[in-house]
Amino acid sequence: MKPWVLLFGLYLFDTIENSIGIINGRRSFHLFAVSLQYITKKGCSRHYCGGSILDDRHILTAVTCLSRDNRTIQDRPITVVAGTDNLANRSEGAIDREVETIFVIKGSKLSDDNVAILRLKRPLPLRKYYLEAVPLPPAGNSSFEYGTGVLMQGFGVYQQFHNEVGQLVSGPMGPFLKKAHGIVKDRDVSKCPDGRICVTSVGFANENVLEGICDGDEGGPLVKNYHHILIGIATSERNPICGIYQRFVEVAPYLGFIENVTSGGIDDTISSQKAKQEDLEGLFNDYPHCIQDVENHWTE
Repeated sequence: MKPWVLLFGLYLFDTIENSIGIINGRRSFHLFAVSLQYITKKGCSRHYCGGSILDDRHILTAVTCLSRDNRTIQDRPITVVAGTDNLANRSEGAIDREVETIFVIKGSKLSDDNVAILRLKRPLPLRKYYLEAVPLPPAGNSSFEYGTGVLMQGFGVYQQFHNEVGQLVSGPMGPFLKKAHGIVKDRDVSKCPDGRICVTSVGFANENVLEGICDGDEGGPLVKNYHHILIGIATSERNPICGIYQRFVEVAPYLGFIENVTSGGIDDTISSQKAKQEDLEGLFNDYPHCIQDVENHWTE
């Protein structure tokens, strides 16, 4: 094979990979990113937030994915879907697991910390179906520096842009796992308080065409380029989640919380709640994936 043919093939592969994330059924992502879903009244499974695999029984996500009033956990069954980059096609390795228990840090407002861990009823088959646990940052050191290159992943909306009058428009959600590259920015306290990591995307040509996290990506991972070490959790909190300025909860301060929950060392700083059960054992795949159309209406 001539060298130029090989180089062109690699270029084409990278171009397609960065556009849609899938080539001929081959996964191009590190599949520690998962989808949180529930069954709607219309009888379809709806993605609403993201998460990261900590180990075969635990998922890290944002508290704001689980609470509407910022004080109590919503009483709703949650199913974690892992091992796929196409939620509409579950025939190629998709694994579903019901959530058994929810763990959060005790506090007056859940979003003060905005981290939660979901314990699954049954373990995930790691190292099969492309599943893997996300690497965590080392304890005692800062997990990032300003200017660090990062990677965002999520199943949220696949387009966001500013319209002709400058309003931010986003939607609809697609079933594919998407990614965007960014850079950690200097902290602007008005937008990025302590404990948060702020990122700007590098994949847009101008401020009218944006890439990065948006609706449906909350709770999903922010990892460092190349090493794919988890450093942040996507969050909206009191600010919009879409736009050029992306916000993430820093993971490093919560390594002790993660260690306590995953090892079973629950203490009086941690609150737990049993998740509502729907008994979907072996039945989840019978429900079609909910589709959002261009007018942001949900259908099967």
